[in-house]
Amino acid sequence: MAVAWVLFVPGQRPKLSTITDFWRLIWHKDVNRIVMLTGLCEMGKRKCQEYWPKDVGATKEFGAFVVTTVLEDEYADYAYRKLRVSYKKEERVMHHFHFLSWTDKSRPDHTFPLLAFLRRVRGFDSEALGPLVVHCRPRLDQLFNDHGDYINAVSVDGYKSRDAYILTQMPLPETVSDFLHMAYNSYGTRSNAIVMLNELDEDDLTCATYWPTEVDSPVEFGGLTVSLVSEDKQQHRNIIIRDLDISTSEGENEQPHRVRQFQLTNCWSKDSPFPKKMGVLLDLMELVTRWQQQSEVTPVTVHCLNGVERSAMFAMASYLVDMLKVEQIVDVYLACRFITSKCPLALPSLEQYQFLFELAGSFMSDFETYSNFK
Repeated sequence: MAVAWVLFVPGQRPKLSTITDFWRLIWHKDVNRIVMLTGLCEMGKRKCQEYWPKDVGATKEFGAFVVTTVLEDEYADYAYRKLRVSYKKEERVMHHFHFLSWTDKSRPDHTFPLLAFLRRVRGFDSEALGPLVVHCRPRLDQLFNDHGDYINAVSVDGYKSRDAYILTQMPLPETVSDFLHMAYNSYGTRSNAIVMLNELDEDDLTCATYWPTEVDSPVEFGGLTVSLVSEDKQQHRNIIIRDLDISTSEGENEQPHRVRQFQLTNCWSKDSPFPKKMGVLLDLMELVTRWQQQSEVTPVTVHCLNGVERSAMFAMASYLVDMLKVEQIVDVYLACRFITSKCPLALPSLEQYQFLFELAGSFMSDFETYSNFK
């Protein structure tokens, strides 16, 4: 009996600018089944770009990838397509399953079409079942997996913008490449700032270092090359700043994607629900804000060991501080409610509520140090 594992692309669909990256991910992960849970256009808006030729027998190029639609069967609730993909003189067959009865901002009217679709996907006869990629419309969904086969990530709104933060867990050895592809833009989630809220425990085999430890010693993860440009351990207390360049292994003439990583160190005890140094957390948020102002505003990837407790606390604190900057009011409940609406497991304790109130007070007393009210 063939055994397959699942790689979930969390929530994002290929856009025109990321189709080549999408096919590169498919190719490097040896994927032969793709499940699509969104329409191409819904309510007059483009939700997903076609990454296959529309007509049977037609061929289309996406970068170095050549895709041909060999077969298309359409049913009441889903469509099946057989695609042939060529890359560097190698050719593979892909099976594309497209569910058609799940529109944006809704859920399927009945369960049986989805169950029938799932049965078709799971029961598909293939001699070599590879990983299964699932994608939907532009939103990261909360995903959990006891086996660590895919990224546990959730997108949450900030005070000033939608999808301001991607909360996720410290990459496992088997998910490092997926984590980096998420930051690089392979899933439509380009991020130029990574906030690391956990220590790097070399004895913990579940914590993977996703950057090289020395300058000019690049490392490769799943088709992406990561280079350490600089590392600053001295300028800011308890915060290490690293500049990383991420590029595709094949893209010799491609401009690398610059990511700045902010690592919080020695100020958050393992069993504590909040950091012991409040000022350091405020410094960290201000450093991230300044970096985005001088580069570009993209979702901030925030990770801790489990992807929930510390990451959500950072998002709540950032929401609260931005609220103070704009409105000069403190509404801790609203800040927490916005984050927990997307990440229910992040419901704060009484001690965390108190910490957020104290954080707001500290920010207000020293706001000129961090930012003027605007």
